[in-house]
Amino acid sequence: MSSDLPELASRRCDGGGEHIVRHPRLGDIHLAHLPLQILRDNFPATWALILSGPSFAVVHDPRACFISALIQRLQEFKGYEATDIHPEDLQREAIEVVKRLDTRDAFVDLEHINFMRQSDHVDLDDHRVVTAVFPIERLDALWSRLGETFGLNDQTTAWAGASLASHGRLRGVHRRLASTYRRVVSEPARQRIFMLSKRVGPLRGVSNAFASLSFGEDVERFIKTFYAKDMEIHRAALAEWGP
Repeated sequence: MSSDLPELASRRCDGGGEHIVRHPRLGDIHLAHLPLQILRDNFPATWALILSGPSFAVVHDPRACFISALIQRLQEFKGYEATDIHPEDLQREAIEVVKRLDTRDAFVDLEHINFMRQSDHVDLDDHRVVTAVFPIERLDALWSRLGETFGLNDQTTAWAGASLASHGRLRGVHRRLASTYRRVVSEPARQRIFMLSKRVGPLRGVSNAFASLSFGEDVERFIKTFYAKDMEIHRAALAEWGP
C-alpha cells in the first residue's frame, strides 16, 4: 500500500520550500501539516495507509506550542530574528492570530498552519485515530515503542532513546537505522517528524524565555478554549508515560 502524497510533492510552489505544494482544490498546502480530516477527504490512499497499521503522535503543552508558533510566525512571515523579538511583539501578534483562528474551519492557511490544534492530528469525529500518543517530554518512550513495534533490536533502540532524551528532539535517525526508518515510517510521517525536530530544537529556548508572558484576558481565554482538547490530550499523555 502506498501514499498519494509523494506524487503531489512534485508540484512544489516556487519559493515555497520543499514541503509546500499546490493542490488543485485546496490550493497551497504544507505536506507536514495536514489534519486528519483533510487527509480523509482528499488523500484516500494516504488515509487508508494510516488506518492500515500503527501510528504515533507527539504532543506539546498547548500554551508553549502557541508561543513557539508566534515566534516562528514572526520569523518566517515578519522578518524577525530571534534576538529581535520582544514581549510586546508577541502580545501584538497574538491578538492578530486569535482574530484569524476564531474564524477557522478544518484547514488553516499557510501563514497560520503552526497554530493548528494538535488534536486535529490525533482524533477525528471524537474517535482516536492514532495508535498511541506521547508527550514531547518522553521522546525516549516513543522511540522504545517504535523499536517494539517494528522489530528494532534493544541495543539500537536504547542508543536512539538515550540520544532523543538527551537532546530533547527528533533530529534525524542514526545511519544504521536509515533504511529501516524509511521502510516503516511513511513519507508524511517523516515530514512531520522533520518539522517537529525544527520546532523543538532552535525555538524551544526562545519560547521558554516567554513562558510566563501574559497575553491579556481575551487571548488567554481563547487559548484555554480553542486548545482545550489539546490540553486534555497532553495531560493524558503525561499521565500515561510520565513527565
